[in-house]
Amino acid sequence: MKNYEEQQAWSLTFSIFQMINQKDLFEKAQREITGYTRKYQAYVKEKFSNLWFEESITRIYDHLEKELTQKECDNLEFLFLPKKIGKRKLEEFKGLGRQRSSSS
Repeated sequence: MKNYEEQQAWSLTFSIFQMINQKDLFEKAQREITGYTRKYQAYVKEKFSNLWFEESITRIYDHLEKELTQKECDNLEFLFLPKKIGKRKLEEFKGLGRQRSSSS
């Protein structure tokens, strides 16, 4: 498998998304690379950190339902993405994903 630098990997990703006509994934990837995600993460953490420590859970959900815009809801998933993009170590758990043949 060929290794790519970050910018090359993003370029390849964008071209694949365009080839398979995945406009929504293309736009998500663009937001990720432009730094919008980091700004949004900081905004949401700041907005809700005081509520989290000072208010009850019920009050937090009330706030989410009333004040989040659709765009904020759509982007909330980005809050918990990994900080760095790169190789991730995969762990193998014995017995998972393996199938035994009936002749064993």
